[in-house]
Amino acid sequence: MAGPMQMYLSVHDAILREVAELEASARELDRNDPDEISTLAERMAWFHRMARAHEQAEEDVLFRP
Repeated sequence: MAGPMQMYLSVHDAILREVAELEASARELDRNDPDEISTLAERMAWFHRMARAHEQAEEDVLFRP
């Protein structure tokens, strides 16, 4: 498959991989290590911003004239 649909699927696959990696990191987190907690929190904050930007871009492209 080529073209826009392949790009759409690739981006969503990357998002799902990141979610899986965040989940694994959360499960393995040492709750007594402030640096680990801070690092995971920063990754999650970045992911949230990226997901919101992605959602907005899809809204703009797919659902708004």
